[in-house]
Amino acid sequence: MAEQGTGDDLDLSVEQKSGSKKKLIIIIAAALLVLIGGGAAATLFLTSDGGDAAGEGAVGQAAQGSEQGAAQKEAFYHALRPPFVVSLEGRPKTLQVSMHVMTRDEDLVEFLEENDPLIRDRILSLLMEQEGGKLKTRGGKKKLQSKLEKEIGKIAKKQGVQGQVEALYFTSFVMQ
Repeated sequence: MAEQGTGDDLDLSVEQKSGSKKKLIIIIAAALLVLIGGGAAATLFLTSDGGDAAGEGAVGQAAQGSEQGAAQKEAFYHALRPPFVVSLEGRPKTLQVSMHVMTRDEDLVEFLEENDPLIRDRILSLLMEQEGGKLKTRGGKKKLQSKLEKEIGKIAKKQGVQGQVEALYFTSFVMQ
């Protein structure tokens, strides 16, 4: 009879293990349902019209900004071609850079086209003064970009052109 008691205990322990496995499976399934349901609810909330009031405000502000931009003059981009190639102080030794000037004044674009040798000469002089090591950093490139932008504006102003250079963009920047 002692053997039967031991056998009954083993059967109970097996049932307890399978019961705990079932509970674990149910808990995991419930957790997955909550996660999936929450994800679906969040997606619906963020993509629905009612839940995106803040997004609508941003769109409204962007539309107002574009209306104000329409009142501004159109932007013109003038490519300074061919690319500039100069020898640098230090390493890297050579710089090849292509750039575009942005302005909202047609007079300035016309000035840049007609006075290309004058502009290119000053840009080449400024580029040759640069140290290659400083141009490796983003800050160094931004500083050069700003200096070139100001210099082109200064030349235009000196020649009596009323327009201003709004931005100067490097479209290619290669150092070796």
